[in-house]
Amino acid sequence: MSEQLLKQLKKLERITPSDEWAENTRNFLYQKIERETIGLEPTWTYRFRLFFVVWSRRMIPSPVKMVSVFTILAVMFSANLVVEAEIAPVGALEVVQRSVEKIQLFLAVTPQGEIKVNLNYSHKRQRQALNIASNNDFSPEEKTRHLNKVVKYLEGNVLGAANSLSIAKEDLGDDKQMQGKVAQLAIEITKNGQEAVKSLEQVKVSADLKDVDKTVSDAQSVIEESGVASLAVAVEQVQSQQGSDNPVVSTDQVKEVISEVINRENEKIDKIGAKADQVGITEAKNTDNSATEIKDLTKELTGVAVNSEKAKVILDEAKNSLAQDNLSEALDKVKQSTEITKQSTAVVSKIEDISLGKMLNNLSASTSSTSTININIKEKIKDKVNQATSTETTPEIILPKGAKINPSLIFEETNTSGEIIIPDFEE
Repeated sequence: MSEQLLKQLKKLERITPSDEWAENTRNFLYQKIERETIGLEPTWTYRFRLFFVVWSRRMIPSPVKMVSVFTILAVMFSANLVVEAEIAPVGALEVVQRSVEKIQLFLAVTPQGEIKVNLNYSHKRQRQALNIASNNDFSPEEKTRHLNKVVKYLEGNVLGAANSLSIAKEDLGDDKQMQGKVAQLAIEITKNGQEAVKSLEQVKVSADLKDVDKTVSDAQSVIEESGVASLAVAVEQVQSQQGSDNPVVSTDQVKEVISEVINRENEKIDKIGAKADQVGITEAKNTDNSATEIKDLTKELTGVAVNSEKAKVILDEAKNSLAQDNLSEALDKVKQSTEITKQSTAVVSKIEDISLGKMLNNLSASTSSTSTININIKEKIKDKVNQATSTETTPEIILPKGAKINPSLIFEETNTSGEIIIPDFEE
């Protein structure tokens, strides 16, 4: 029985519909589909629902992502509006500014993006430093504190951009297009550094604060060094693009930036020379200096003059190398000149600090002796005034040698009780 059933099932497997029936069934189904779906005109509500579903799937991500993105954007833009309204953010505003900056650096993802963020904040902090330096609403202590903080942040932005450039350079490979873009970023960093140095020079002039000068000078030195290092990256990438049909950065663009760096170094050398001359004249007139001190000072200032001439000769050699399109050699010459100039700057700064210390000590001693003389003068005047009150005659006042007084002020001021106010005197 079972064998017979299996045989019947196998026969059924071989049974297929006739061709005519299959063709008729296929045509019937096609006609039904066309009549009820394809050929049917959909209503406007159906079209609207379909469009909304497609649009929402393409344009709207998950709700969690939407909320996260809008929250970050709201924090960034609202915080920037508040922070930029303040000349010198302190307290909570400063924390917000730093947090926004860190968020933007995190969202930048790539080294190239980080460079853009750091350069943007570098420009902002240059403006901020200039505003603080020229603002008279701050006390000298507040101005010093704010400027030192902003200048340090500015220095950090420039260094951050230079560090990101080093990372970007390592991931280039043989991609000529990317090499050109990195060279372009290197030039932007160098130019930004040059602008920052000029802005900080204006800050020193506007603020005119000794503590700020030290911070600004240190920042200028660091920024200039990072600019030269970035320029070396640009030179390397431009040379690797030689022979390319369409280079992103040309040799002439790099030569122009190197030429600006050379001019800046020449200006620094001239300023240091002028400052050294001024220090020499001032110290030569200082009678407190011993013969040994004068001799040592002359030796140091002579060394500064010799180094300045040497640095200028090296810069002239850099110009000649640049004219011959030897960018690497020109940049090496600039680095040599920078090191020599740094040494001269350190010597002049040391002499200025010593001179300032002596001046403050002399001023302190002079103030102490003047106060003693003023007390003696006031006591004598009070005695004479008392005698004049009792005898009704004009008192004779004899001043100690070296003391000066304006007699017209002695009896002009009285307090409410009719007592004479004794004015201040100077030696």
